[in-house]
Amino acid sequence: MNNLSEILDKWQPEVSRNNRASILKDIIDLYRTEQETKLRKIANIKRYKTWLQENRIRHSYETAMKFKKSNKFLKELPDTRICILLGHVKTDDLDIVYSNCKDISARGKSVASYIYGLAYPKKT
Repeated sequence: MNNLSEILDKWQPEVSRNNRASILKDIIDLYRTEQETKLRKIANIKRYKTWLQENRIRHSYETAMKFKKSNKFLKELPDTRICILLGHVKTDDLDIVYSNCKDISARGKSVASYIYGLAYPKKT
């Protein structure tokens, strides 16, 4: 009897997470990497240059702050927004999405553009 009580004392039930939640967390972790931040900064610099040319303005601190408030500036998405964007994807297909996100990240491309592509497919 002592053996059984000792085993029960040591045994702790495994806390199982929702499979969907864990996959979404992994995708969000890929989105939060330094590589993704650098790609977003580079894209913002390119967008800022074209924005300056379109509006025919010279660079200054005030114009940079004006650009950050505009719609052209790429902001980092909150976790809930990413979950909403991937909400229409079935749980079984999220493994494929995560695999594609890892592949895209390994190739040095933006995971955010892939997520947007899933949420808003191009109309042909």
